[in-house]
Amino acid sequence: MTWTKARDWCTEHYTDMVAIQNHGEIKYLNNTLPRLAGYYWIGIRKINNIWTWIGTKKNLTAEAENWATGEPNNGRNNEDCVEIYIKREHDSGKWNDESCKKKKTALCYTVVKCEANEISDPEHGSVQCHHPIGNFSYKSDCQYSCDEGYQLFGAKTTQCGGTRAWSNKPPTCKPARCLTLKEPIDGKMSCTGDSYGSRCMFSCNAGFRLLGVSEVTCTAAAQWNQETPSCQASCEEDSCSYNGECVETINSHRCDCFEGFYGIRCEHVVKCEANEISDPEHGSVQCHHPIGNFSYKSDCQYSCDEGYQLFGAKTTQCGGTRAWSNKPPTCKPARCLTLKEPIDGKMSCTGDSYGSRCMFSCNAGFRLLGVSEVTCTAAAQWNQETPSCQAVECPDLQAPQDGSVFCTDQTLRKGSICSFTCSEGFILKGALNTECTETGEWRTTPPTCTAVRCPELQEPNNGFINCSSQEALISTACFFSCLDGYELHEHKMLLCGPNGNWTGEVPVCRAYPVFFSFSSVSALAVGVGGTTAFSGLALVFWILSRLRKLKVLVMSWSYTYSNQTMTWTEAKAWCENQSKHLMVIQNEQHNNYLKNNLPQLKTYYWIGLRKTAGVWTWQGTELMLESGGSWADNEPNNKKQDEDCVEIYIKNGTDNGKWNDEKCSKQKHALCYNGKDACVCVCVCVCLSLSS
Repeated sequence: MTWTKARDWCTEHYTDMVAIQNHGEIKYLNNTLPRLAGYYWIGIRKINNIWTWIGTKKNLTAEAENWATGEPNNGRNNEDCVEIYIKREHDSGKWNDESCKKKKTALCYTVVKCEANEISDPEHGSVQCHHPIGNFSYKSDCQYSCDEGYQLFGAKTTQCGGTRAWSNKPPTCKPARCLTLKEPIDGKMSCTGDSYGSRCMFSCNAGFRLLGVSEVTCTAAAQWNQETPSCQASCEEDSCSYNGECVETINSHRCDCFEGFYGIRCEHVVKCEANEISDPEHGSVQCHHPIGNFSYKSDCQYSCDEGYQLFGAKTTQCGGTRAWSNKPPTCKPARCLTLKEPIDGKMSCTGDSYGSRCMFSCNAGFRLLGVSEVTCTAAAQWNQETPSCQAVECPDLQAPQDGSVFCTDQTLRKGSICSFTCSEGFILKGALNTECTETGEWRTTPPTCTAVRCPELQEPNNGFINCSSQEALISTACFFSCLDGYELHEHKMLLCGPNGNWTGEVPVCRAYPVFFSFSSVSALAVGVGGTTAFSGLALVFWILSRLRKLKVLVMSWSYTYSNQTMTWTEAKAWCENQSKHLMVIQNEQHNNYLKNNLPQLKTYYWIGLRKTAGVWTWQGTELMLESGGSWADNEPNNKKQDEDCVEIYIKNGTDNGKWNDEKCSKQKHALCYNGKDACVCVCVCVCLSLSS
C-alpha cells in the first residue's frame, strides 16, 4: 500500500506507524522482521522540506539519522517518504527516501496500557498523572499528595510498565500526629492532643523562669513548630559580684567563688604580703595591680642595674593561696663566657666581666673574618661573634683572550704563582707570571695576547705579489711572480712565521740575458708563402719586425676575502666597497690556485656566479656559463628552491674547489678579486751564426 494508506491502516488497527528511538530498535527490527521485496514504510515524512516524525511531530535530528549510503537523494523527485531496508545485502537496517505513492508494507506499533481504574484520589488526598505516550499507557506516571494535616503512607509515585502493571500500589492519607512531649523539669505542661493543630502550654514552678516559648503547635508535617522550653533557677547576673558562679538551690542559690575571691557574694579579693616585695641590691622592681594593691593577680618584675646579671625568677605573681609565685631574685656582676683563641690567630682579653674587651689578630698569611675586638655587655654577652682566621686567597684570574693561565696552587693562597701563555699566532705583552701576596692581591696586572704581525712586504720591481690575507698575520702566505721577460730569483713564496718574521727576503725579478754571436754567418733560405727566399741576416730583421708588431694580452690579478659572513648581495657590495668584484673564475688553473691557497672556513665562500633569467652568469661581465664549470657531484640541483647563487667549497675533502648552488640569503664569506690588463711585448733572443 502507499505511505498514506499505510498510516491510516496503522492508526485504525494499532497506535501509529513505527517511530524509531535508537539503534537498538533498528537492530531488533532487522533481526525480527522477514525480508519483503518492497521493504517497509516507517513514520518519517518530509514536511515543509524538513524530515519529521509524524507521530510526535518532532524534527529528525542529525544524531538520530540512519540513512543508507548516498541517501536521501530525492533521486526521482518528490521522494518525501521513508522506507527501511530489512535483511538487505547492503545497508541492511538503513533508510531510503522514496516516493509516497510507491507500495510497501506498513510497519506499525501499539502502546502498552495499564488499568486506569487502579488510579484514584486517596481519601483526604489527590493524584496527578502525566501521559507522555497515551492515557494510562506505557511510561505514564502518577504522583500522590495528601490534604493539609494528613500524612502519606506508601509510595508517593507509580508508573505504567511494559508488563501492563503499575509499579506501586496506591498509598493512603492518615491524620498527621506529632511525637508526645515530656514535661520540663521544675515546670508543668498542658496539651490538647498530638494531632495536626493540637497545642501544648508550658509553665515553671516558683523560683524558676521559662527558657523558650510558652506554647507549641503540631504542624501538618507532624512536627512541633518550636523546641520544647526548659525551666531555670532564679540566679541574677550579679548574684556573685561577677567573681563566682551562681548555683540554684531549692528556692534559693549559692555562690561558688572563682580563685582569688571569697565571701557570701564573692565580694572580697585575696591579698599577698606587700613587705615580701622590695628592690634587690643593685636592682629594682616594678609591680602592676589589676584588682588591688598586692592582691590576687598583682605581678611584679625585677631588673638589675647595668653591669649586673639577674639570678632567680624575673617575675612573681600573687596567687589565690595568698602567696607569691616566686622568691625575690638577686643581682650579681655580669660575666661573659670565656672565649677560645681562633685557629691560626691570637687573642688578648682584659677580663670576662661587664666592659671587658678581647682583641684578635691572625698569623702571617691569614686574614681576619669578623671584628677585631669584642666587648662584654651588661647582658653578660659579647657584643659580636668571635672572629676566625682564613688563609689569604687572591681573586680568580681570567685567562687573557687568545691565551691561557696555569697556577701552581688552585686555592690561590699566599705564594701561589700563576703563569700566562698565548695561543699560536699571538705574543704575550706584560709579565709572564704573577704571585699572590699577603694582602690577597696579585703582584702584577695580568698580561694580554696580541696577534703576531709581520712587516708589510713591497711588490718586487717588474713583478707582482699576491697574499692570502690583507693583514700580515701568522701563516699568511705571499706569492711572487715576474713580468714576461723577467725571471724570479730567490723565494716564490714567503710565509709569516710565529715570531713575526717572514721566512725570507722579498725576491727580485731579473731580465733574461740576450746573446748574439757574429763569428760565423751562414746563408739561410726561408720560404715565405712557398715563393720567397731570404738570406740569414734578412730573416733576422724580418723576425724582429714581426715581433715588434706582436703583442700578447695577459691578466694580472689579486684576491681577498671577508672575515665575517654575509648574504650574496651583501658580499657583492662588500667587494665593491673594496674597489674589487666578486670572484670571476677564468679557467681550471685559476680554480686550482684558489682551492690550494684559500684557508678553510666553516661556511665557505661566495663567488660571482648567479642565475639570471635562468642562465648562470658571471656578475660584472657579459660571460655566461652555459656548460662546464667546477660543479660538485649532482650540482647544481636547486634542492631547496631559489638556489640562484654559487659558493665554492675549500678544503672539503673530495669536493675541494667544487661549486654548489645555494640560496642567496645564506651567510658566507665574500671572495673578491682585483684584475689588471697588461700589454706585454714578447721579446725573442736569437743567436745568429754568420759565415763568410
